[in-house]
Amino acid sequence: VDGEGSFNIGYAVSPRGGRMLQPCVQITNSDFSMVEEAIRICHGVGLDGFVEQRVVGTNRPIKHLRWRGFKRIRALLEVILPYLRTDFKRQDAVEMLEFVSSRLGGSTNDHYRPREVEIFTAMRTRHHNPPSPEILRDLMPNPDCQVG
Repeated sequence: VDGEGSFNIGYAVSPRGGRMLQPCVQITNSDFSMVEEAIRICHGVGLDGFVEQRVVGTNRPIKHLRWRGFKRIRALLEVILPYLRTDFKRQDAVEMLEFVSSRLGGSTNDHYRPREVEIFTAMRTRHHNPPSPEILRDLMPNPDCQVG
């Protein structure tokens, strides 16, 4: 994950109109052997992910290994965090672990806590994709609540 991986918290609207923050960890590479090795290691510690193969704009086939779901991501982060060496990826992993642990500590129907929205905002901003004011407004239960 340190070299060819990413950590992201995406924003989506559920079919029933609810707002959702969805964490995702992924490894993407055109060297299938590297992705296959990551799959092998993860299977060895009981961490299954989702694999997808496709062709990108350069017509070069790539393979994605993705983890979604709060419990799965927490388990993955607890395993890989000690091995992350780059400050940027380590910070993403630490914040994502805090986010998923916080969400798992309450009901999935709970409003997002200010710290959870702060983590989402920080990660998206660090990756040059800050959330719009409308998204932040939708996530906060109290319009007087400020993030950042």
